[in-house]
Amino acid sequence: MRLCIPHFLTLAFVLLNVAAMSLPFSQMMKPDFVLVAVFYWAIFRPTLMPPVVTFGLGILVDVLAGVPAGFHALTYVTVHWIIRGQRRFLMGQPYLTVWLGYVFVCAAVSLLQWGVMAVLHLEIPAVLPMVLKTFTGIFVFPPLVLVLLLVHRLLPETKKAAFP
Repeated sequence: MRLCIPHFLTLAFVLLNVAAMSLPFSQMMKPDFVLVAVFYWAIFRPTLMPPVVTFGLGILVDVLAGVPAGFHALTYVTVHWIIRGQRRFLMGQPYLTVWLGYVFVCAAVSLLQWGVMAVLHLEIPAVLPMVLKTFTGIFVFPPLVLVLLLVHRLLPETKKAAFP
């Protein structure tokens, strides 16, 4: 049962992603909460969020947000794949290095999504929403990672592979 907690928390992040906020400029500044979860679990517990689950989360966000199918799914799977490849490096790094890694990922994802929207709509979207979304994503990373870390500590230890 404890292994389901990260999935429920990530589903809560999906709802935060698509929930409407009534604050001024909130839609423009809303960070990608699911991206934080994908980034964190790809480093610290990739077996809990394999690429197929990451793809499913992306499709769910796409459907709920009303964007073309695959828009977030492609982004999340790509981030998962890249971060999982850097897992050994990132696991041994101090928090600041992991955060800087997320800063790079968040900026790259925002730029990629901005470019995809430009191609889909055949016009250049405003840059300010992309910049605001990136900065809010960077600044909500620490408290969200704290929540993810607390959930991670509730999980049972992983078994080490025994080699003869």
